[in-house]
Amino acid sequence: MEKAGLTDLLVAHDSGVVAHLCDRMAVMQHRRAVKAGFRNPGFHQQP
Repeated sequence: MEKAGLTDLLVAHDSGVVAHLCDRMAVMQHRRAVKAGFRNPGFHQQP
């Protein structure tokens, strides 16, 4: 099966859910991406 080249955008407040559903994620604050990258176990933890 070929990939269609489509992208979905999931907006959520629970980064654990996003990390479970997505390969890549970004954290937004005040309308700007402050952190973005591929999902990893520590991505959604607070510094």
